[in-house]
Amino acid sequence: MGEDKHQDAFDGDVKRLLRIFPKRGSLVTMDHLWKEGDKYLQQIASLARTWNDLQEKPESLKSSVGFCNLMADASWFVQDNDTVGVMSLVTHTSENAYHKLPQSQKDPLLLSDIMVLLCIRYLQDGDFTTAEEKGSNGWLKRRGLQMPKDLAMSNCYNYLGIACDSELQYSTMMKTFTYEESKKLLDISMSQATKFGSCVHETYASLFIRTGELDLAHTHVVQADEILAREGNFAKRSWISGLCSYRAACVAIAQGRISDAINEAQEAVAIGSLVKTSIGVLARYLHVLSKALLRDPEFLEEGEVFRKDAQDLRDLLPEGRTDLSDESDAAFEKLVNMIQR
Repeated sequence: MGEDKHQDAFDGDVKRLLRIFPKRGSLVTMDHLWKEGDKYLQQIASLARTWNDLQEKPESLKSSVGFCNLMADASWFVQDNDTVGVMSLVTHTSENAYHKLPQSQKDPLLLSDIMVLLCIRYLQDGDFTTAEEKGSNGWLKRRGLQMPKDLAMSNCYNYLGIACDSELQYSTMMKTFTYEESKKLLDISMSQATKFGSCVHETYASLFIRTGELDLAHTHVVQADEILAREGNFAKRSWISGLCSYRAACVAIAQGRISDAINEAQEAVAIGSLVKTSIGVLARYLHVLSKALLRDPEFLEEGEVFRKDAQDLRDLLPEGRTDLSDESDAAFEKLVNMIQR
């Protein structure tokens, strides 16, 4: 096939997928959209790999605004449920393809979307410094365009704030909330939450663990699980479900319900592996599983195995990201972004 025909075929596939694949929005992917778009992810990933593989060759494929948008749409689509492991591929491809566009075709709003998606991706990887850089770039682009303070702009603030807080740069965010302020904000969030109310209940549980109100914490993890069960397969196989199982394991350990803690921690590890969660998140799940197992005399040997697994994962992180001699809960908390703490 000649170069022109190869480019035409590639552009045709991009246009076809753009017509049928869900468009990115301000919120995460809903259940019905997942059913519509899931079947096209491998085709989109194949286009991304083909485009990347040919960039260093004479017959390299050209970029297009449509191709950048398709990669960004796919990145948005899988941000909370990357079961096929394509987010890194499509997000970085969207950025690289954007920079190869002719100057006349570059759209600052598209670049802002790509920067925010990169911020999300680096947050997932635990690279909070780069996440802050990308999130800041996305926010500045939108601010420079004098965009309205809509949900998309709120998302820029949200992910930039998560990145800064994850780096423990609380002065950047200008305020550390008291218990009363935190609970007030959670009450507001719960009054507005619909699809992802389980995430708010999980955050309540985290707050009440820290204040020692374990019965309240347990009530909220139960409510989170009930919501996930009602929401169906998408929610039950998402990172939110893994996080809720992790939090339920923490509550169970604190209450001395070791058998429940083991079951919940095993569920968290299983879901984390399924959705290809980050090294830091999976290490924390393994850490709580080892803690639960080591509290049962029958499972001491198995607990040591999982403790070593957690340490082995931490050892894969970039130098300086974690202190392997510190196996405290706090040390593992630092491996995940602020929204999951």
